[in-house]
Amino acid sequence: MARTKSFSYSALNLHALSVLATVAQPLGLDLYKPATPDGPGILTAMDALLPYDAQHPWPHEQIEKNREDSICPALYYTAGYTHDPKYADGLKRFGCEATAEDQIIALGR
Repeated sequence: MARTKSFSYSALNLHALSVLATVAQPLGLDLYKPATPDGPGILTAMDALLPYDAQHPWPHEQIEKNREDSICPALYYTAGYTHDPKYADGLKRFGCEATAEDQIIALGR
């Protein structure tokens, strides 16, 4: 959180973890599930970023304004994995514009 673009960097890291989880899934590894029952995981991280849209500012340093949409790539993976309506609603709230790849990811699994 000490970075100057902490939301953007957090979203970028979350996207990388989501891609890794997608690659690992056919190998029988579910990286979305925490390593321990009460431990943090990818969904914990997503849920930590999800409340901060354009109407609810990020409370940490983010020198590049209006970058809430940087969460969109990871949000597509999460929506596709969970099929949870809160992530689908997040896609709308953040104004995520789907690429063909994003749509396949969100519909797949």
